[in-house]
Amino acid sequence: MSLIVILLISSSLSPQTVTSFSLFPFPFPLPIPFSLPFSLPSIFGGIIGRDNHSELARRCFPDLGDGEACMAEIFGSFFNRQITIGPECCKAIVEIDEDCTQAVFKQFSDSLFTSSVKQFCSYINS
Repeated sequence: MSLIVILLISSSLSPQTVTSFSLFPFPFPLPIPFSLPFSLPSIFGGIIGRDNHSELARRCFPDLGDGEACMAEIFGSFFNRQITIGPECCKAIVEIDEDCTQAVFKQFSDSLFTSSVKQFCSYINS
């Protein structure tokens, strides 16, 4: 539940030190099959969505605590069609290895989003 709140807050607030990077027109469709990038409690008991995202975030973004805030910024950027990733998350994205890059961005059906985020983060870190 806290990830949803973080996602909504991070997607509604632009970072103060970073300008946003527009992705309009939105060149990449939703991933097929579409799956939630986070877990939700089900009304039937149990969990809907991905339960391995927390582990992925901890493994790929160890310097950011649990890494879920960075994952929320990435997904918020994708769904809002505008890259609004903060400098700490950008630094982590630029520094992660290729295996983590593929794992983090595999939910998106087009590599254009991945390259756009990496280009944005390289610019932010320069």
